[in-house]
Amino acid sequence: MKDVVKLIIGILLVVVAQSCGQKDSIENSLNLTAPSGDLISENTLSLKKELSTVIAQKHGISGDDFQLTKIDYVPLETGYSATITYKYDNDKEDVIIKACNVRFTYVAQSIVIPDDKGRSASDRSILISCKSESGSCKPVATLGTDHELHYTCEGGDDSSLVFSFPDDK
Repeated sequence: MKDVVKLIIGILLVVVAQSCGQKDSIENSLNLTAPSGDLISENTLSLKKELSTVIAQKHGISGDDFQLTKIDYVPLETGYSATITYKYDNDKEDVIIKACNVRFTYVAQSIVIPDDKGRSASDRSILISCKSESGSCKPVATLGTDHELHYTCEGGDDSSLVFSFPDDK
């Protein structure tokens, strides 16, 4: 009987260790180099740190209680626009966009620009997210025929684009 209990405990430890390893593996396998050759962050840990304040405020979670799962890029020759998918609160999913050195327009009913601590936007990356009462909106980036990026909020009639600067490293 004791051997069976030890076997079950051993199996549970292996399963837990593998699931933790899979989460780290997903984040570590993400491509941080945009099609332009620009690096969006040094590594996934520093990227999470940059995104943490905006994500924590949006979802009411602690700063590092989310997992990066996917990064999609708009194909640009210079700069980047990266749509970053993340999971939080038992596999709820959302996205945030990190952009740098891009010219863009936006379409939204309203726009929120939080206090940027007096920093200039030139040559700095910017984070683009959405907020709404329903909580179901997501930012979307599209490249127009005019070769200009267009940002919109998808989902939720009361949605607002939120532009903010990443936290300093």
